[in-house]
Amino acid sequence: MTSMLTRNAHRILAVTMCVSGITGAAFAEPPTKVKGNGGYLAASGYDTSGCIWSYVYAGRGGTTAAPQTWMNYDVYDVCAGQWLASGWGIIPNTALKIGNKTATLVLTPSASANFSVQGETGPIQIKVTADGLFSYSYSGHTRSEYAGHVYQSHGSWTERSATVTGTVVGFAQGGMRGSLGEGRDRYMEFDRGSN
Repeated sequence: MTSMLTRNAHRILAVTMCVSGITGAAFAEPPTKVKGNGGYLAASGYDTSGCIWSYVYAGRGGTTAAPQTWMNYDVYDVCAGQWLASGWGIIPNTALKIGNKTATLVLTPSASANFSVQGETGPIQIKVTADGLFSYSYSGHTRSEYAGHVYQSHGSWTERSATVTGTVVGFAQGGMRGSLGEGRDRYMEFDRGSN
């Protein structure tokens, strides 16, 4: 269910960890599994001041009978050089609405057993609208391996570029770009440790 941007971020993180010498037998972990089963949206960019950069991702997973919506966000003040807010975890399914050409995310994140919040709080109200500039679809299997980390996925997903309007933790968005789509896939990450 992760977007191409999120999948690439996982791969970059794995390479960074390898180069930094962090990976090894002592750090081998159980496989990470994610199942995509619905729509998602992603948005990143600057607010109207040009100082506040934000990233927001929300997507549906789980089964058709028992869907779960997962979200993460980060807000960073580039001008001051400091993180302002971040959060990640499970949110109410009703907060994310996905249509054919638009998607909306509306909620005010708060700490709970299923959601972690750090820094400033405030409403997140994002609308992404497909703009026709870019689209991507994929169906099949993928596998990549980086220094003991193996990534595999199977299924299909689509992604379309989009314009973004709204607010992130109360900051009005003026220079964000986004994407929306749908994923029906299974994604697994294995850490083999050193041989």
